Amino acid sequence: MGKIKVKALRGVNLTINSGDYVSIMGPSGSGKSTLLHLMGALDKPSSGKILIDGIDVSRLKSNRLALLRRKKIGFVFQQFHLLQRLTALENVELPLWFAGVNKTMRTRRAKKLLERVGLGSGIYHRPGELSGGEMQMVSIARALANNPEIILADEPTGDMDSVSGKVTMEMLEELNSGGKTLVVVTHDREFGARAKRRIKIMDGIIEQEDTEPLSSPDRKPARNQ
Repeated sequence: MGKIKVKALRGVNLTINSGDYVSIMGPSGSGKSTLLHLMGALDKPSSGKILIDGIDVSRLKSNRLALLRRKKIGFVFQQFHLLQRLTALENVELPLWFAGVNKTMRTRRAKKLLERVGLGSGIYHRPGELSGGEMQMVSIARALANNPEIILADEPTGDMDSVSGKVTMEMLEELNSGGKTLVVVTHDREFGARAKRRIKIMDGIIEQEDTEPLSSPDRKPARNQ
């Protein structure tokens, strides 16, 4: 930031295994989103390494990074990042278009994904015509378009009411129960406590990690897909 150097993360050493369900919690400015963006190869570290399937992604060029993200990682953002001029269906089709899927196949898959997340009736609406919960459903469907192994969610319930937030978390947990690796950044202690591994970050340092199971009265039993 000009002449000011901000160390968002300091000496973080973290391993996430295939099929894990991890929540990352901490106050604003603690480095949660920076850590998630580094995990997802959206940012590069100033030092250290980031390995995905043994590949040091911090050394990859932009075109290879884009290919890796497209194949392996699905992002769910708090602010959705949907294209306003496209319908819900077209937003979900977009990653498939980049992957070279033909029109018939990508439309069919996008419709199935939107039905899966409960938005079968609003697929031709643009984001401005959808509620916050509905936009997040579109965002989740888009994240799943290329069937990624890893789902990274940054405050996925941040702009939702409690009912929509609960539905969103249950949907993400169902994906995890089906074998997807799930990492969720959240301020919500109740949602964060639902994860199998819970990491607390403070001032760019991992301060605490819990792996003991926590029960939540709101959490439904996981269903295998």
